[in-house]
Amino acid sequence: MKALFERFAKGFGERCGKIFRENFRFFVILLFYICYYTYRMFAVTPWYDEEWTYINMIDRGFVYSATHWPAPNNHVFFSMLSSFFKIFGVYIGLRGVSLLAATGSLILLYLVLKELFSRGIAIFGIYLYGFFFLVNSYAVQGRGYSLATFF
Repeated sequence: MKALFERFAKGFGERCGKIFRENFRFFVILLFYICYYTYRMFAVTPWYDEEWTYINMIDRGFVYSATHWPAPNNHVFFSMLSSFFKIFGVYIGLRGVSLLAATGSLILLYLVLKELFSRGIAIFGIYLYGFFFLVNSYAVQGRGYSLATFF
């Protein structure tokens, strides 16, 4: 076990540094979007569906969210995940999963575009994608839309 750890740890910092240097522009854009979406998460007032989801699903816990479906258009998986985040407060409990899913979508899009095309096209693609109106709205909405986009 120790030999396996030493083999993995040897050069780990160098490998991380190389990945960071090769993808520096991506990390800068990703950090920008994380900051921007986090700002919007607290600046945009929740709307009716978000408030209903928090009060009737997320705030009642994981088991309730997983087993109680009172009406159609409930984002059950989103509510189940969000019930774990409610310990960080109302806004993070309501919108934290959306923020993580939107960030994950940017990362996945970058990796796919980089694999299929070039690094420059991948950078341009995530830059454009992050500013699309629906992506921008769903990234901070306390509903399962950005989670659906991620999957």
